[in-house]
Amino acid sequence: MVPDWIHLTAPGDAAGYCMGRPASAHCRYARGVKPTCISSVGRRQGGGRAFTDPGGRPTTCYPRRQEKSMDTADPTVSVADDVALTKARSRDADTLADISERAFHSDVECGAPGPGGPPGYDQPEWQRKTMRGAEYYKILAGGRIVGGCIVFRKDTRAYEVGRIFVDPDVQSRGIGAAAFEQLWRLYPLVKRWTLGTPSWNRRTRHFYPEVGFTEIGEDAHGGVLFERVTSASR
Repeated sequence: MVPDWIHLTAPGDAAGYCMGRPASAHCRYARGVKPTCISSVGRRQGGGRAFTDPGGRPTTCYPRRQEKSMDTADPTVSVADDVALTKARSRDADTLADISERAFHSDVECGAPGPGGPPGYDQPEWQRKTMRGAEYYKILAGGRIVGGCIVFRKDTRAYEVGRIFVDPDVQSRGIGAAAFEQLWRLYPLVKRWTLGTPSWNRRTRHFYPEVGFTEIGEDAHGGVLFERVTSASR
C-alpha cells in the first residue's frame, strides 16, 4: 500500500531538493526531520510526485494534505467557521514553534528588514515555558493547529495579547479574525485589551483595526501600540 505522505527520500542531502530546486522553493521543513514536499507540479506516481534530485537519485513524495497523524496546518483549510482556541499543552510546543518561525519569517513580505522574530519565537522550550507563565492558546481550524495566541493579565479587567501568529499557509482566510472573536468570548469581563506591533509591519497595522483595535501611540522601542476598549459584561 502506498503511504499517504512521506518525507523526501534523499539520503545525505541535508538541504533537500524538490523538482530540481532547493527544498525551500517547494517543500516545507519539519523540525528535526528532512524537508517534506508539498509541490503541486511533477509527474504523478502512486498518488505522489516523482522526480530526480541533483544527484540523479529517484525521489518520491506525497501530498501533505493527506497526512492524518501530523497535528499541523492543513493547506486545504479555506474557511474560518471552524476556528477554536484551546489551551496549548507541552506536547504542542514543537508544532507551535515551527508555525511561529514560519509566520514571523513571512513578515519579510510586509516590511521586515530580514528573517527573524521576537524572543523565543522559534524555540519549543520557550513555548513550554510561556505556557507555564501565561495563557497560551493554540488556534485550531479543521481540528489542526494553525497558530497560537499568548495572553497576559495586566489588571482585573485589562489583558494584553502578547503574541498572535497564524500559519502562512492559511493566512488571509479569516482565521485571525475568528481567533480574536473566540478570545472575546473566552474573556467577556475584560474591558481593555492591548497589543503592539513593529512600525514596519503593514499587515498587522492594517489588520488590528479590523478586529476593533485603535492605534494609541508608540512603545519605548518605536513599536506601535493598540488598544480595544469594550463595555464588558458585569
